[in-house]
Formats: sequence, C-alpha cells, structure tokens
Amino acid sequence: RMEEVRRETHTNGSFPRYYSERGVSSEHALDPRIRAMRPDWFNGRRCLDIGCHQGNVCLALARRWCCASVVGFDIDEKLIARAQSTLARTRVGHSLSEPAAAAAAPDGGAEPAPTREGAQVGVKRAADGSTRSAPQGSLPVALALSLGLVAPAWRLAAPAPLFPHNVRFEAADFTQASAVLASGSLDTILCLSTSKWVHLNGGDRAIKAFFAEVYRLLAEGGVFVLEPQPWSSYRRKKHVSETARAHYAQIRLRPERFPEFLVDHIGFRAVEQIKVEYDALVSQGFASRPMYLFVK
Repeated sequence: RMEEVRRETHTNGSFPRYYSERGVSSEHALDPRIRAMRPDWFNGRRCLDIGCHQGNVCLALARRWCCASVVGFDIDEKLIARAQSTLARTRVGHSLSEPAAAAAAPDGGAEPAPTREGAQVGVKRAADGSTRSAPQGSLPVALALSLGLVAPAWRLAAPAPLFPHNVRFEAADFTQASAVLASGSLDTILCLSTSKWVHLNGGDRAIKAFFAEVYRLLAEGGVFVLEPQPWSSYRRKKHVSETARAHYAQIRLRPERFPEFLVDHIGFRAVEQIKVEYDALVSQGFASRPMYLFVK
C-alpha cells in the first residue's frame, strides 16, 4: 500500500526533496541553473515557469533580476500551497523593511518603480545584471498572465511591480490552462525537468502539442529555457502508472531529439546549450541533464 501511495505521489514528478537533491539546501540558496542564466532573458520580461514545484526558481529569478512578472504553474496543489506560503512570508518581510528604506531615500520617499520597457530605473544593478530590492512604488499592476483572464494590453504600459509583488503561483495543468492565454503574451518560458512527465503521461502527441503551445505563447524574440530529462530517466520512471508504462513503449520522439524537433518542426530559429556548473555533491543524474535556450 505504501508503494502505491509513493507511486501516485510521483506520477507528475512531485518529489518533495527535489531541491535538496539538486544541491539547493534551502529556499534562500541559489539554484546552480540560475547562475548559468543571463539577465537579458528576464529583465523587464513576462516570465512563466512550467512545473515550478514549490517556487524556488521563480522567487530567485524575480529577486535576482527585475522581471515584469513571474508566474509559476504546477499541477500539484500542495506544492503550490508551499510556494504561496513562502511568497506571503516574503511579502511580509519586504513590507516591514520598506519604511526604513523609504526614510533613507534623499527626499524621504520611495524611488519610482521601473517600467516594463526600462526596468533599470530605481534599481541598483550588480555587474552580473542582478538587482537589489528597491522600495516599492504604487500598488502592484495586474500581471499580463492570469488563469482564465488575460490582462488587457493597456496594463502593460503601467509601471511593473518590483519583487516580491511581481510573482504569483497557480495550481494548474499547463497542457489545459494555456488555452486561455493570448498568443505572444510571454517573453520567457522555463520548463526545467518537467517535460518527461508531460511525455510519459501523454505520449509523443502530448509533448509535441506542449512544445507548439510554448511557441504560440512566446512573443517574437522570446526565449524558451528547456531542461529535458534523459531517456534513461524515462526508463526508471515508467513504472509510476499504467498510463506511463503504455506511453513509454510507444514513444518515438526521444529527448535527445528535442532540439532538432523544436527548430525543424516547431519553428524556433536558434538553439544554444547552456553550461551549468554543479557542486560535487550533486548527483550525476541531475548534473548530466542538458539545458537549452531556444529563441523564437
């Protein structure tokens, strides 16, 4: 019975110790994959993380760079509840620190929030493009992306909210929820160690539709950051359900062919493999996973 419960829990990849096994010791530690990412993929951009788990990557990206918005989708409601709890604590901490930051400003007031097009205003930027939190300006602007409602285009002209008010999480299955989102409404989409679960649960048809939907949602010049699990990982996890086992036997589009498929069949115009430096303690299974950048 315990084995059945364990398998059901992991049907969609909802591993509770996912981050610690990747060498990320706490919610405040920086994921090695983020160190390999570049600021121009995120500064002033509308971002979506598909399969965000408990939100560590979303929060780190929004804290490190000045994203216009960061939305995390995950199918697991318990993981999203953890992400929302962490976000709530972060917002409380920032709200308590704002009065002191405002008093320290030359005119005694908060500096202006950055615009989406020029997110550098009012933010001190380090040499690597990361930012330090600045005092918050007006109330948070509605995010361009929401479940069941796409924000009107005029809202994008308003100042973008600074961290942590530019982050939100949704318990949603991207393969179903994405239909309500407008074409070209996103600038950056991440899919980190999630594609295997789409593939095992839906087969080749599902992963092809998934990639096509990512392409549709990206604006021209938008980027897709993909970290696919290797085929050997599929073999080890095909037992999680009868559905996964059946799809595993029929899969023809293996993950090593994803880059070719995304360029030749989906339409991405460029692909680059991103080098990630992992600590020695990280398991080889994680450290050997490739990470790619695709440009629309």
